[in-house]
Amino acid sequence: IGFGSAANNSAKYSFGGTFSSYWTGATSRGMLINVGSINPAANAEAYGLQVQNTFTEAASGTHALIANARFEAPGVTAGNAALTNTANVYIAGAATAGTNNYSLYNVGNSYLGGNVGIGTASPGAKLEVSGKDDAGISDLLRLQFDNSPADTGITFTDINSTVKNRITMDS
Repeated sequence: IGFGSAANNSAKYSFGGTFSSYWTGATSRGMLINVGSINPAANAEAYGLQVQNTFTEAASGTHALIANARFEAPGVTAGNAALTNTANVYIAGAATAGTNNYSLYNVGNSYLGGNVGIGTASPGAKLEVSGKDDAGISDLLRLQFDNSPADTGITFTDINSTVKNRITMDS
C-alpha cells in the first residue's frame, strides 16, 4: 500500500512524497506518529511506538544484515540557511518522572562502527572522553567493579588478542 508514493514490492506499506514548510520557525516532519494519550494499566509497560518483526532466514546464502529498523543518512540540500547540526537519530532527552530516567536504554550488546565521543562532538579516537572539572569534585572517568571474582580489571590487547597490559583490582 502506498501513501504519497507508489506501492512497493519490498514493503507492506510505503510512505513517500515531498513535504515543504512555508512557515518560518515551524517544525517540519515527514511523518508524525502521535497516538494521542496513552493510559497504561497498573504494572504495565507502555510504548508510543513499537517496531516488532519476525524474519525467516533464506534456506541458503548469507544475510548481510537483519535489523528491526534501519535509518538511512538524511539527504540535505544546501540552501542559504545556516545549518548547525544534523543527525540520523535525535533523542531529545529523558523523561523525568521515573526512578531511573534514560534518553537511551539498551538491553544486550551494542555495536558502534565509528568513533564515540563523550563530552566532545568530534572524537579523534575509538573512544574519547573529554571534560573539565575545575572544582575537582568529580572524576572524568570512573570504572566501578564489584571485584568478584578477584583480579577483575582492564585488559589491553593487540589486534590479535595478545594481552599487552592489564590493570587489576586485586582482592
